[in-house]
Amino acid sequence: MLILWHELLHGRTGKPDWSATLSMREFGIRANDASKWAHALASAPNLFTVKFGTYPERDRTTFTYNSRADWQDWLGFYRGLLLANDATNTVKKLRVEDWEQTMRELVEEQTDLLKAAVANGTFEG
Repeated sequence: MLILWHELLHGRTGKPDWSATLSMREFGIRANDASKWAHALASAPNLFTVKFGTYPERDRTTFTYNSRADWQDWLGFYRGLLLANDATNTVKKLRVEDWEQTMRELVEEQTDLLKAAVANGTFEG
């Protein structure tokens, strides 16, 4: 994530949006693990838009940050990430697409619950 943030923040010169283009090998971790993170971010459309490249690295993945994302979107993503990790921790050879689907469902659920609690005045941080 830090590599992505660096590219988003320091690579903005002359760009009108918050985007970064990286290959999975540029994250400093195993490409498979980087792919899981990329799919996790793709599961949170309130935070990022992800246009996936293809293997081999000739087509890199583009991440565009939604600068209108708020703390509720981030907390919903974090809670969904924790729940998805718990839900898939015992699954061997989990396909990346299945990981993203699980993440998407849990992030949407957690974000909706959080925004409803804030709107109702029942959220306790």
